[in-house]
Amino acid sequence: GEAGAGRLHGIHGPLSHLIRVDSKYTVALETSMGSALQNIVTSDEATTKAAIASLKRSGAGRATFYPLTTVKGQKRSAEMESAAACPGFIGFADELISCDEKYRDIVRSVVGRICVFDNIDNASDMARARGWRVRAVTLDGQQINAGGSFTGGSVRTGSGILSRSGEIKRLEAEEKAQSDEIKRLEHELAEAEETLGDLHNRMHEIEDRRELIAVLRNTEQAQMEQLRAKLDANNTLLERLQSDMKQFEEVKAKYEADIDSLLQEEKQLAERISQISLYRNEKNNEKGELQLRLDEVASAQTALFIRINEVQKDIETANMLREASEARLSSMRTELTVQSGRINTQIEQINQTRIAMEANRAAFEAANAELEALNAKRSEVEKNNFEFERKLNELNAKLRDRMNHKELVFREFTRCESKLTSLRDTQDKLATKLWDDYELTRADAMALGYPPLNKEDRPAMLALQTECKNKLRAIGSVDLDAVNKYEEVKARYDYMSAQISDLEKARTELDGIISSLEAEMKIAFVDSFNKINENFGKVFSELFGGGSAELSLSDPDNVLESGIEIKAAPPGKIIKSLMQLSGGEQAFIGVALFFAILQVNPTPFCILDEIEAALDEVNVERLAQYIKRYSDGTQFIMITHRRGTMTAADRLYGVTMPEHGISKILMLDANDISKKDGEDWNGIFG
Repeated sequence: GEAGAGRLHGIHGPLSHLIRVDSKYTVALETSMGSALQNIVTSDEATTKAAIASLKRSGAGRATFYPLTTVKGQKRSAEMESAAACPGFIGFADELISCDEKYRDIVRSVVGRICVFDNIDNASDMARARGWRVRAVTLDGQQINAGGSFTGGSVRTGSGILSRSGEIKRLEAEEKAQSDEIKRLEHELAEAEETLGDLHNRMHEIEDRRELIAVLRNTEQAQMEQLRAKLDANNTLLERLQSDMKQFEEVKAKYEADIDSLLQEEKQLAERISQISLYRNEKNNEKGELQLRLDEVASAQTALFIRINEVQKDIETANMLREASEARLSSMRTELTVQSGRINTQIEQINQTRIAMEANRAAFEAANAELEALNAKRSEVEKNNFEFERKLNELNAKLRDRMNHKELVFREFTRCESKLTSLRDTQDKLATKLWDDYELTRADAMALGYPPLNKEDRPAMLALQTECKNKLRAIGSVDLDAVNKYEEVKARYDYMSAQISDLEKARTELDGIISSLEAEMKIAFVDSFNKINENFGKVFSELFGGGSAELSLSDPDNVLESGIEIKAAPPGKIIKSLMQLSGGEQAFIGVALFFAILQVNPTPFCILDEIEAALDEVNVERLAQYIKRYSDGTQFIMITHRRGTMTAADRLYGVTMPEHGISKILMLDANDISKKDGEDWNGIFG
């Protein structure tokens, strides 16, 4: 407004007014440029700041500006340069646009990295070969985005910004042609009327040609009716075109001020929603994979804990066996020392016994010699018999004593020798057992230096030995590879602990990301809900001709899980519950809510299946006119049986079955009504 009034300088205008595009590239470039066509080109940053301040002061909305001094064109990547050699390549989007050279950098910054192809197959082959890093658009408006996403569908011909000016010029030319046609038809009509007058004058003069003249008159009358019908159709079409032109001007005047801000906001919201959806899907997938990995790790951790407990029990068993073995080895060493001492003592006793035996043998031999001497003297002392008998008895007594002593010494020798043999056998058994159990010889055991057992300590050591044996028996066999297994299990445990730590860290990070996403979702939901609520009230008032309607949250503190309450009051009514409304009013409220949502998030096309079935004729016509007003941005496809809806439609499709089992599609374009003659209409409706 201020630029038009002369208060702002340096405003060049919207980008769509500064470029020229060949008609065959219009759809592709409109699709690729999108809302950027409405962005405003300025001379420099100062002009841009002044324009933004003006919009802010007047509350006229928001707009995006392209200062010529700051916007620079984008350089093409190597993938884009190589795409020029692919089949179906038409050209780079910025090269297909004609403009003043000073706007070339702006055009390059908008569409400099977009390739134009003839069809979607060639475009997808090129994008796939370059890892989906090149953005492409086809002549019919299908788009392949960087990253591999596709945008496409039907494109409403003539609804774009670039094609709208051409359409206006075409309609003006068509209007001029129709005006010329009307003048020509009026001239023909005047000539026909003049001819008719001549025929009437000649009718009285030429009676014999009356029948021929009557036929000619009927023919001319039919032609005149046709010309009048065409004239009426042309007048109707002209009035409709004038009405449409007036509506276009009203709509343009109404929405031109805020269309830039709405398009920019729509683009930002769409990109934001797309990014959040993609990010949420990726994180949901990652969350599922991490949950599966966490379950697997939990199972592995449980098995690992069981294994660790088993290994710990094996280690405790091995330690107890080792301690028992060491105690047993100590006991054996003590017993061996004691037995060795006893053996040495017995050997000394045996040596002493042998010495005593030798002494006894010498004494015995001396006694025998003495006995022989005494026997020799016996004859000499026979005279003194009593003395001899006494001495003989004494000698016999000494002999018996010596014999008894000899017997005792021999018995002791035999006992000691037997005991020595038993001790040697025991020593051999102990040495064998020591080697079998501990792989130690007696010398190796003696070298360990354990103190020998005494008589007082032996019972306690035997009791300890028995207890240790019972414990060893209760423990069972010894796992000799326990140390290696422990090291292996310890390594696995450390690895699993590190993995669990990483997973817990990742889980914490994911919880944080989910929390931030929920916060952003809450903000986005509340923003969209408020916009829908605002549009709901406006749409409701437009459709009902007044009244009020609003949406509210049943739990405002928890918006993501809250229910939504609908309050609506048609004009002249106080409604506490929607159940008090009629079926048509309830359906109309649903339609109002649908269009409120559609205004917040518009779609290229929309299919409606008998949404006006419960409405009366007045509301049907009101709804049809409302939909027609919003058909410029969204293509509505309606399935209906109501006359009011079909009257407002631009094109009608019908299905009939002239023969049983064979369906036939009939199409009627309201724009072509004036081109149909009576026979064509009879052929269609017959």
